[in-house]
Amino acid sequence: MGAALGAMVATRAIAAQPTTPRVPVRAGVTIVSAVVGDRERKDYEQIIAIASATNDAITLEAFAEYEERSGRRRRVIVTRRVSRADIAGAATHILGFHTADAVSLPGTTSLGPSLEVARSLRTTGRARYSVKHYADKEASTGTISLVEKDPVPFPVLLNGRRVMLPALHAAGHLTHQLFVRPWEIYILDHPVQPILLKVAYGAPDAKIPVVPEWTRQVVRIDFLDQTVRNPGGGGGSETEVESALEKDCRVELPGVYFEFNSATLTPQSDPALRSLAAMLGRRADWRISIEGHTDSVGTEQYNMDLSARRAAAVREALVSTHGIASERITTAGFGKSRPREPNATPEGRARNRRVELVRPC
Repeated sequence: MGAALGAMVATRAIAAQPTTPRVPVRAGVTIVSAVVGDRERKDYEQIIAIASATNDAITLEAFAEYEERSGRRRRVIVTRRVSRADIAGAATHILGFHTADAVSLPGTTSLGPSLEVARSLRTTGRARYSVKHYADKEASTGTISLVEKDPVPFPVLLNGRRVMLPALHAAGHLTHQLFVRPWEIYILDHPVQPILLKVAYGAPDAKIPVVPEWTRQVVRIDFLDQTVRNPGGGGGSETEVESALEKDCRVELPGVYFEFNSATLTPQSDPALRSLAAMLGRRADWRISIEGHTDSVGTEQYNMDLSARRAAAVREALVSTHGIASERITTAGFGKSRPREPNATPEGRARNRRVELVRPC
């Protein structure tokens, strides 16, 4: 009764959107996940960018900077190539990325389980699933079953906008060589590459529904080169950010990422900064303010300072690297004082950690 009701509500919620959002699987797509409850690391974010997508394989570049429980900070940058054959039917799904990994790990997937796992869940309601935290670890294996018959709405920031993606929600007890745990996953049932939106496991021998001990959840997906129309009826293209800034005078800037607890921009921010600089080049009459915002983790003063430094870092990149005149850009930091969503969830905190562009209108 409860599952059927949940499925009905989920279907209505998805249908309420003007259109079902589409996530491309191609070069330039960046997926950001929040990792919570790691025994060795404090909570952190993992960034996975699709570097290339060919007929033979998808190549990923994974980046994470985190603080170990001991206080030591580490940075991980890993390249992984997953063949189309493995995406179609590999038996094992590897969640993590380690610097010791080979570029190719035959017989495994990375962004999500195989197309065969998604097909089996969709058509039969159950699937055999094998998952590893890292390539050199033992797998947890068993049968997972759909919790709801129909896809459920899953919250994600898509190019800076809150949307609900339709997700297959499955759970089951998976057996590791040392214990049996309850696992729960949400999958975007993509026709080219299933994407794991959330994975969580509970304590050994615990029951379902899962009370998470560890969780990894996608909070942002960015793909930045979306054009919407010709500006002013001319011959050039206009980006979604440009269109929103022209119409609404304020827009969240997608595709900008910072190192952990830092105002240092990561290399994954370069495409968004290039796009923003190109927009300012087209709109030579525009002056903008860059505003930084944070979640509620940390003190008020710390977050005010961090948000101001992050806004200043974006301005500095535009001025120093891309040649935008400094007098066209001002900055401000608002810390945690202007949340868009409650800070009680990973997706809410991700929405509140943002950079906004504002122009006088």
